Amino acid sequence: MVTNFDQAFNNAFPNDGTQKTTGNESASDVAMSTLTPAPGTSQETVPFADGRTTTAASTGRRAWDPYGDFNFVIEIDGIVAGSFQKCDGLSFEADVIEYRDSMDPYPRYRPGLKRFGRIRLTRGYVDNGSLWDWCQSIMHGKVDRRNGAVHLYNDDGDTPAITYRFLDAWPSNWSGFKLDGKGQGTLVEEIELVTECVMKTGY
Repeated sequence: MVTNFDQAFNNAFPNDGTQKTTGNESASDVAMSTLTPAPGTSQETVPFADGRTTTAASTGRRAWDPYGDFNFVIEIDGIVAGSFQKCDGLSFEADVIEYRDSMDPYPRYRPGLKRFGRIRLTRGYVDNGSLWDWCQSIMHGKVDRRNGAVHLYNDDGDTPAITYRFLDAWPSNWSGFKLDGKGQGTLVEEIELVTECVMKTGY
């Protein structure tokens, strides 16, 4: 019988293309050791549905694995606000204009006014008034437009995989913390930004 896991693994998945045995295997062990690994189980190659292959030796990430919702960084020009807990509202929509020509038996459609969603950012309340100061400039009648970016990072947390950039944004809504004498959570503040353009970079 094979006495340890390493011997069993090496017999099932040899690195040099030959089957390794110890001389003490049973008939079932020898039969198992001569099996060819199933397609796609090689450590070097993972098949795509369309026949392509990919490698991810550094992280083990496959090309079709979705990104996590926690590896992100928010940047806003001139704002040093620390890390944000949440980011949502990044979206696009277009009005639908319905029309028909004189002989059309059914309606036709074309895009109308385009707009981008309002970006909502949530962060823990800290002794940093940069977001409030930005909102206060709007209160005083100054339209303070700034550019920013949402960086979605790879699993290693070192390099951004995708970046969404928003342009000419300004705060349209600020929500302060909620106090509760019996609460045990953390205080958070939220800010809502309107933007006139969103661009995507990196894939």
